[in-house]
Amino acid sequence: MPGAGRMRDHGYPIEWGVGRHGAGNNVFAYFAGPEEFPIELTGELLQIDDTYVPHGPDYWRWPAGRLDQWGVTDPHAPRWNRIQRLYGFTPGAFRS
Repeated sequence: MPGAGRMRDHGYPIEWGVGRHGAGNNVFAYFAGPEEFPIELTGELLQIDDTYVPHGPDYWRWPAGRLDQWGVTDPHAPRWNRIQRLYGFTPGAFRS
């Protein structure tokens, strides 16, 4: 959270987050950097050992309208959706 605050203090509004991812159990916040390059600020990534049980994509589905584990992050802003398409992160996006 302090890192996300420092980014905002330096003129980079949070484009998506702060939230918590599922598979890595890590906190995240996304920003648009120079030239609107996507930047993810993250921490606390889950460390696994031999006792970890992997799960498929259905395990990580959230209830409708929920975009992270906590359920607190807002839907993607139009700017963030455009950036995802620009850099090929979404279906139908340009790929070279």
